[in-house]
Amino acid sequence: GRNDMPDIDMDFEKERRVEIIEWLRKKYDSEHVAQIATLMRLKGKAIFSEVCKKFGINDPATKAIGKEINALMFKRKAGDARYVMTVLDAMQKDFAIPFAEKYPHIVEHCRVLEGKMRHCGTHAAAVVACPSFLRDVAPIESAVDRATNKRVSIVGLDMNGAAAASLLKLDVLGLKTLTVCRYACQEITKRRQLEGHPNPEFSLTDLEDMDLEDSDVVDAFTAGRFDGVFQFETPSARRACK
Repeated sequence: GRNDMPDIDMDFEKERRVEIIEWLRKKYDSEHVAQIATLMRLKGKAIFSEVCKKFGINDPATKAIGKEINALMFKRKAGDARYVMTVLDAMQKDFAIPFAEKYPHIVEHCRVLEGKMRHCGTHAAAVVACPSFLRDVAPIESAVDRATNKRVSIVGLDMNGAAAASLLKLDVLGLKTLTVCRYACQEITKRRQLEGHPNPEFSLTDLEDMDLEDSDVVDAFTAGRFDGVFQFETPSARRACK
C-alpha cells in the first residue's frame, strides 16, 4: 500500500478546466493554492545530440547513434518499470564503442549533464493546497498561464517532490467526454425548440433522470456499439459488456 498523501481526482469539462483552477486560487488564496511544475531533464538522445552540437562534432555516426540510443532506451523503458538506462550505458554497446573511443570527452559530458534540469514547465492539471503559506514549505516559481496570459505562482516541485513535502495534490482533470455531453444537450435543446416542445431546455442535470434500463441502450452496449463512450473503449470494459 501507499504511504504518501493520496491524490484527489476531479473530473471537469476540458474546455472549462482553467475556470476551476482559477476558482481554487480565489477561494483559498494563491498563497495556499498553486499548480505544480513539470521538471524537464536532459536525457537520452537529446543530451547526446546537444553535446555533439556544442562541440561541433559533424561525424556522420552521430545521427545514427542518436537514433540507436533513443530506440534502446525506449525499449528498456517499455519493458522494465525499474528503468535506469543512461546514455553512458548505451555508449558501452557495440554500435557506439568506436564513437566513444574517438570522442571520450563527449561521453564524459553526457555523463555529467544527464539528469540535470533543462527547463521548468507548468503541469496542466495538478494543483497543490496547503493550510500554511506555500512559500514556507516549497520553492515558488512564477510562470505565464497560457490560458489567461497572466503571470501566476507555481510550486517549483514536480509530483514526486510535492508528495515528499506532504502537500495535498488535486488533479483537476479535463475530460472531452463532458464537453461532448454539453454539446449534445445544446443540440437536444435546439431540436426541442424546432419541434415546439413546451419545455425545450435540456441540461446536464436532466441526464440524471434518464432511464438507466432503456432496452435500446442495453442492446447497443451488448453489441459493443459504444465508441466514444468514456471508459467503455478499454478491452476490459468490452469483455464485461459481452
